[in-house]
Amino acid sequence: MRHYCVNSAGPLVGCTRQNPHRRCDRTADRYRPDPVRLEIDGDRVERSLSELVTGRTFMVGAAERSAEDGEVINGESDVDQSLFTGEPKPVSKAAGDMVTGGTVNAEGTLICRVTATGYDSKLAQIIRLVETVQGARLPHSRFRR
Repeated sequence: MRHYCVNSAGPLVGCTRQNPHRRCDRTADRYRPDPVRLEIDGDRVERSLSELVTGRTFMVGAAERSAEDGEVINGESDVDQSLFTGEPKPVSKAAGDMVTGGTVNAEGTLICRVTATGYDSKLAQIIRLVETVQGARLPHSRFRR
């Protein structure tokens, strides 16, 4: 009897499999834009991803990746979340909705407030989980050689 597994985290698994000793935040950086467009005192400026902290406002334009996890405070758009969910269709986002770092904004512009960064982001959590699972030995695999 054969068993099959559906893998919705395919890009993440491949990413950690290429270099298993790599820290998860380095892997997560592949899915985050740098520089990031921030809103500071009403002005939009480009800054390094490292300057993005919880509570700060950032902008995600059309066809751009969301820099970090955040709450949409202005704008409407469809967001491709297939990296996390495997859904083939983008999901509509508007003020009050949450976006996840690494997802791709389809067409509109979103202004978001950061809710989690770096190690605390959903992307980093999923990568750590994938790394843990890849490093674990299942009970039945101990007997195979």
